[in-house]
Formats: sequence, structure tokens, C-alpha cells
Amino acid sequence: MAELQPCGTRAAYKRHLRRYEQPCPACREAAAQYTRQQRAAQNQAPAGTTPGGTMLGLAGMPISEAVGVALGAVSVCWETPAGAGGFDSVTASRIADELLERISREVTGGTA
Repeated sequence: MAELQPCGTRAAYKRHLRRYEQPCPACREAAAQYTRQQRAAQNQAPAGTTPGGTMLGLAGMPISEAVGVALGAVSVCWETPAGAGGFDSVTASRIADELLERISREVTGGTA
């Protein structure tokens, strides 16, 4: 089993959240620093690699397909994918459908 990272790291921050704990100040700072670094890196990334939709080529897709592609892409964004388990496509599809329904209600003012 992997050794637990100490408080003051992003891994420990995520561990707090998984355990439904309030992250300690050191872990909150580590997570904030990571976020700042990620944002800075995104601002310097080449065109077409930012998370504005061009990363996955969502622009020409129907919204239902784009939501599915985006959720699939997000599902593999684990910091350490080893041991993450299998991908449950049935549950992922249900989540996508629920999200699409919510989007539809928002767009139509709750009449869909």
C-alpha cells in the first residue's frame, strides 16, 4: 500500500475531502498553491490546449455528445490512476443524462 503523504500536500488535502474532513490550514494552502500553479500554466499553454472546449474538440458536437465526451475525459483525470478501479459506463451515462436534463431545464426556464 502506498505511503500516505503528510499534511501540507495536495494529496493530504484530497484525503481530508475524501474523509469528509475540514482540510487543515497547511493542506488548504498546498491546494491553493497547486491551483495557482495550474492556472498560471493554463495561461501559458499553447492554443487549443486550454479547458475552454478546444482540448476535446467539443465545438461541433451536439450538446448530448459533448457532455458525454467531457464526462468521459474527466473520469480519467486522477492524479494517480493506479487503483482507481473500473469505469462504470452505465452510471456515467445516467450522470450525463441527469446533467443534460438539468441543462435543458435551465435553458428553457424550467419548462423542459
